Amino acid sequence: MTYSLKTQSLLLLLVAFFPFRAHAQEISIKSNLPSWFTATTNIGFEYAFGENISMELSAGINPFTKGDERRMEHWVVWPEVRYWMSDNFDGSFFGVHGVGGRYDIGGVKMPFNTLKGLRDNRYRGGAVGFGFSYGYKWFFSDSWAIEATAGFGFVRFSYDLYSLGKDSSKTGEDKKEYAGPSKAAISIVYTIR
Repeated sequence: MTYSLKTQSLLLLLVAFFPFRAHAQEISIKSNLPSWFTATTNIGFEYAFGENISMELSAGINPFTKGDERRMEHWVVWPEVRYWMSDNFDGSFFGVHGVGGRYDIGGVKMPFNTLKGLRDNRYRGGAVGFGFSYGYKWFFSDSWAIEATAGFGFVRFSYDLYSLGKDSSKTGEDKKEYAGPSKAAISIVYTIR
């Protein structure tokens, strides 16, 4: 019996994490609150597999369009390995994260006149990158917490450029590299102990 490369990789990751089960095993479920303001449904899971190490996987999706002119369709994932300065899931942490996703965005006016091209064009493509982050978690009960995290990194965008409207046509394609903020979240967190 043969397995696909994706299946083999997933099985390898699952097996790799089982030996690290510790007596202080914890799992957190979280959601990034500011993402909901852009109609981006999101969820994250974090698993502690050492005294100061955890792994988080967060994802978000926005499948909505507003007519032929405006759209912010996208999906994104952020895997991250975190080193906690004290115990897992408590206080400060440093992380190394990846970011990847697909998008179809256009006809949108961005705050502070950033990304001016989004107002008059539509971008369809993908992004992949990595970065470093810092965050802090505040517990306000035994299981509930607020977590803030910000990251800086490098992302490569590849996209096709389209005109706006019902009969939009491809007008070009390009690739761009970006260095700057690559992760930002203020999350409500529920921890299963």
